[in-house]
Amino acid sequence: MEPKEMQKAEENETLLPISEPTEKRRTPRKQRNIFIHWTLIACSITAGVAAGYLLGHHQKGGSVNYGLPAPPGSVRTSWHHNFTFTQKPDSESEAAWSSIIPVGRGFIHHPQLAPFISNIAVFHQLHCLHAIVVAYYDALSSQPMEMADIPDFDAETDKDLSELYID
Repeated sequence: MEPKEMQKAEENETLLPISEPTEKRRTPRKQRNIFIHWTLIACSITAGVAAGYLLGHHQKGGSVNYGLPAPPGSVRTSWHHNFTFTQKPDSESEAAWSSIIPVGRGFIHHPQLAPFISNIAVFHQLHCLHAIVVAYYDALSSQPMEMADIPDFDAETDKDLSELYID
């Protein structure tokens, strides 16, 4: 064959791939190991759910009591909305808010438990709720403004909202 003919034959020739794709086949041992692992995972999850269900229903009354004795008898109560704390601030509502906050507004100092002045969280949360109610009614009683004229929350109300979320 002449060189030109040889070159033309080479141009039309399809080349074999450098590496042929091989089928990935799992060996029976590998398949068995995968099956065992998934079976163990499924059994563990099933056992965990069953144990949690059974242990949770063996508690007296169906609830956790943290080792504390349950109160005797049953308590039946009907809840009614008390508007005293949600009404527009006046002398009656302010007296009600003052009645649930202890002297010292919940700040405590104890040599071992609270060597620095500390505040019991529930009283601080009540203070924050009261501040939000006051800010709400202040906003309702103010004149309507353009959206651009509305100021951000004052620092105290913003702090109260943040601390209610954190506490």
